[in-house]
Amino acid sequence: MNRRPTWILLGLFIALLITAWLMQSKPFGKLPTPTVTPGLASLFDLQANPVIFMRISDASGRAVTVEKDANGKWMLIEPASQSADVERIQTAVIRAQGVSIITKLDDTPDLKAIGMDPPTYRIELKLADGQKQVAFIGNLTAIGSGYYAHLDGAPLYIVNKYGVEGMLDIFKTLPIPPTPTVEVPVEVTPEPTATIVP
Repeated sequence: MNRRPTWILLGLFIALLITAWLMQSKPFGKLPTPTVTPGLASLFDLQANPVIFMRISDASGRAVTVEKDANGKWMLIEPASQSADVERIQTAVIRAQGVSIITKLDDTPDLKAIGMDPPTYRIELKLADGQKQVAFIGNLTAIGSGYYAHLDGAPLYIVNKYGVEGMLDIFKTLPIPPTPTVEVPVEVTPEPTATIVP
């Protein structure tokens, strides 16, 4: 009978017991204090001020404008005044709050190359207190992590791509309710039955 595996297991068990006893009886030093990472700054300074107007345009001049009416209901103003998909507009406005700054660019790259001369998109927001904020959005970064952007008169940043794309959703596909589909009944003509002549 080979007793070597039994002694090896017994030795491992004893080593485990000693390690557990040492960890409980002796402090191994002070635990590191977790550092709090400050929240990322937002591109738009909205705070508690609600957005009542949003206009998104591109370099070709195409634009989509949405605005709250006197009753606080979102309307699609441009390209044509019509009923709007309020849920999609509200989502785009909420995404404006989530356009966070990833990094500030200290060295200005070639503006044409990053889609800032002219800007790929121009986003204008009007707030309930009358304040207006205009952002210029360029291309996606080479690794696709964010968009080049800056507010009017502010430095150039790379900003969170999901916030920008959430806003651009109403520009790329108009926020209008889907057209209801009407089912047309199909008339079925019976097939002629074969008659057998005796």
